[in-house]
Amino acid sequence: MVEEKTIVKLSAITGVLFAALMYLVLVFVKRASAFWMAIVAGALFAACLVIVLVVYNRGLKKKYAAVEAELTSRVMYIENGNFEYGDGKIRNGNLYFCEDDLVIASFDGKPYFTVKIEKGDISRIEFESGCMTLFTKDNHALLAALPDADEIAEMLKNTGWI
Repeated sequence: MVEEKTIVKLSAITGVLFAALMYLVLVFVKRASAFWMAIVAGALFAACLVIVLVVYNRGLKKKYAAVEAELTSRVMYIENGNFEYGDGKIRNGNLYFCEDDLVIASFDGKPYFTVKIEKGDISRIEFESGCMTLFTKDNHALLAALPDADEIAEMLKNTGWI
């Protein structure tokens, strides 16, 4: 999830870019007061974007908090990344590396996706250049692009996972 300060900064930048584009369009169509109209439109766009993104982000945090409340073993590492779990659909979500299992949760599209993979059901895990591939004993594969893949590999080695 994104911090609210980051949302505000990105929305302000987007609002400025929108205002600049609006100004160019209004000048092209020879509209009077193009500068002020563009400034107001950019500010309104940025304000609406902040409101929508903050509300969405807070809702997403609540959904992930509900998943975290149901975890039964201690969480060793939480990572947000893109992954595919055997159905060809690429999702974004959190991977919770717990002492006894791996829990995957994604709320980027309905139906929501949550999977719990017991440590004993994992046959092997491979890491290569920012990607993790996990194979289960029932022939499922989890492919995940993780920003901290090297750090996760080290943590899993130190805790006896791999």
